Amino acid sequence: MDTAPDGRTALGKLAESSFAIMLVDLKMPGMDGLQVLTEAKKSRPDLVVILMTAYATVDTAVLAMSRGRMITC
Repeated sequence: MDTAPDGRTALGKLAESSFAIMLVDLKMPGMDGLQVLTEAKKSRPDLVVILMTAYATVDTAVLAMSRGRMITC
């Protein structure tokens, strides 16, 4: 397990280590969670990325679903 203060740092750590799951907030400094999701999937298509937010809209949900698979619980 590891943490990162922003999306760019998280992507750097993803490039250096093997992770099975990435938990990402939608609102982050530098780049938002949708950008992190897109970049992470480019290098690791099978990576499970969980995008969370307290600021959800229908538009962001549709964008997130179009960039990855949606799993509901």
